Amino acid sequence: MKLTKKHFSPNRVALVSKFLTVLCLIAMVPALARGQLSYSLDSDGHGFIVTAYNGAGSAVTIPDTGGLNLPVTGIGTNAFYTNSIIRSVDMPSTVTNIDAAAFFGCTGLNRVTITISTNFTLPAIVASIGTSAFAFCTSLTNITVPDRITRITDSAFYSCTSLPSISIPTNVVEISGSAFGFCTSLNNMLLPNRVLSIGGSAFYYCTNLATFTMSTNATSIGDSAFYQCSRLTSLNLPGSVASIGGSAFELCSGLKSIAIPDAVITIVSNTFFNCTALTSLTLPANLISIGDSAFNSCSSLTNLAMPQSVTNIGDYVFAFCRGLKGITISTNLTTTGNNTFFGCSGLKSLTLPNHVTTIGDSALAFCSGLTNIFIPNSVTTIGAAAFDACSSLASLTLPNSVTNIGDSAFEFCRKLTNITMSAQVASIGASTFYNCSGLTSLTVPNSVTNIGNSAFVGCSNLTSLYFQGNAPALGTNVFTSVNASAVVYYLPGTSGWGTHYGGLPTVELGAPVNCGSPGVGASGFGFTVTGGNNQVAVVEASMSLAAQNWQPIQTNTLNGTPINFTDSHWTNYPSRFYRIRIQ
Repeated sequence: MKLTKKHFSPNRVALVSKFLTVLCLIAMVPALARGQLSYSLDSDGHGFIVTAYNGAGSAVTIPDTGGLNLPVTGIGTNAFYTNSIIRSVDMPSTVTNIDAAAFFGCTGLNRVTITISTNFTLPAIVASIGTSAFAFCTSLTNITVPDRITRITDSAFYSCTSLPSISIPTNVVEISGSAFGFCTSLNNMLLPNRVLSIGGSAFYYCTNLATFTMSTNATSIGDSAFYQCSRLTSLNLPGSVASIGGSAFELCSGLKSIAIPDAVITIVSNTFFNCTALTSLTLPANLISIGDSAFNSCSSLTNLAMPQSVTNIGDYVFAFCRGLKGITISTNLTTTGNNTFFGCSGLKSLTLPNHVTTIGDSALAFCSGLTNIFIPNSVTTIGAAAFDACSSLASLTLPNSVTNIGDSAFEFCRKLTNITMSAQVASIGASTFYNCSGLTSLTVPNSVTNIGNSAFVGCSNLTSLYFQGNAPALGTNVFTSVNASAVVYYLPGTSGWGTHYGGLPTVELGAPVNCGSPGVGASGFGFTVTGGNNQVAVVEASMSLAAQNWQPIQTNTLNGTPINFTDSHWTNYPSRFYRIRIQ
């Protein structure tokens, strides 16, 4: 068709112009470059998002519009990611969103606006800050967060190592995980009362954080939330807090006092691990369980009252609490856990309640100051190394409820001189009394059927072992390095005994000693003496049966066969009486 002037009327030209504008707009989606900044349309097409900075300058000014008279409404994901060149960013008031990692790793960024300062002021209209938005902005010293923000997102200011303080808007309800982790210059924090939760690692390794004001409505504190906040000395937790995560205050070495709200029923693992300055601790009235290492290495803690509601405690709960002198244990506790009081060298006395059935492995190991412990008749098991190196413990009574004693249970208890064994215990485990150098005698009940390897090694003062039953099966090196004069005694009618047991001589207790064949021979008056193996029989003489001065004449170690006794001086006395005394 041939075109003429009539085809280009003003109305048609305007229509074509609009059509071409739309085509141009479509062509610009999704990206548009304007100078040193790159943009893309936001999700509703009403504005632009900065997606990248391509310039070499350290001062960045973001214009009000990104083209087509549409405003700049956001800073996109990774827009300035790890840009170490920029020092300042001027941002228009039209920006409503800063997306994830927008300024991540901008290690030189220290200000926004035209003022010469180290301030970063976000536009008041900003409604969200994305994950890791300012992470690793290591030169950032001050930032004002707009009031429209309701959530400090994950890692938003992670490792902003120069940031000393920050004002949290009153509308914020959540401090998310790692939000201020490794902000090593952060020294104070005031949470508005709308904050309900503090995420995991939120203030992780904020080593200069000395003052922290908690929201009065907070309900939860996440795992490692205050990990190694070593300058934090106290924290007032509101009654609304019902959950405290694992390692929440681990390595808060300056924390001196804390009261845990009654809404908390479980203290989980490592919550206060290595809080070495903690002297005052109030546990919640409704507490049910305490997790592994919850108070491990709280070396300044001296006394603690455990609520009666507690029924279970984990392993290493109070391990290395070297200053702990007294603790009141819940009467409803059923087990001590393993290594519960390991290394509590200041603990002198402990009473276990009547519901405890198990003393865990190494539960009181290296409690070098422990002199007294009461074990109730509910206890059936004493774990391996339970009292290892309790070097001040001199006496111990095991109730008849105890049926199992673990290996090395009392090893290195060097002052232990007296122990009453349970009549129900089935075995003495390996190294049970290893190096108990103060032990002089022990009565082994007839329930014992096995004695493990090295059970009495190094018991250098052990001289007497009294067995009430048959000879138990023996492991290896059971009596190595015991006293050279040690003797094993056993009862008549029991079996399995020979002249020696584990290398030690045996003596039958109560075995009859008989005298026979009295008469005068060439060497004098004499008779034979017969008794049990290794019985030591001393023949004594006196001129009167009523006399008190019986004199020993001959000492014999009996071996089951008759031994001859002869008195060559009998004629020197007008009368002489003889008796036999068993040593």
